[in-house]
Amino acid sequence: MEEVNKGLKNKLFEERYEDLFDIADKYMYKVSGGNIRYRYAKAVLMSRKTDGVLTFEPRYENASMVIDMRRLADKTDSPAFRVSLDGDWDESSWARLESFLYYL
Repeated sequence: MEEVNKGLKNKLFEERYEDLFDIADKYMYKVSGGNIRYRYAKAVLMSRKTDGVLTFEPRYENASMVIDMRRLADKTDSPAFRVSLDGDWDESSWARLESFLYYL
């Protein structure tokens, strides 16, 4: 993880973990389970430091639906591409991902 963080110019980890709690409390109040508060807050904070954010959620956790309801894309500063997987990654999924990465 440290090598990945160096490659990303120290953008991987949050310097102030309190920021994660602040974002989670602001946008994901009354939500718990599956580290969903962390996932949401991390995506919002990463969008402030990167050109785009890629998130993956397993469909069986319903995390994707909750994140949609809390409108993650409206809270990020850079484009967010969200993938909800259930073992069904296909050619159209690759095409969408490649388009997202191309336009970053």
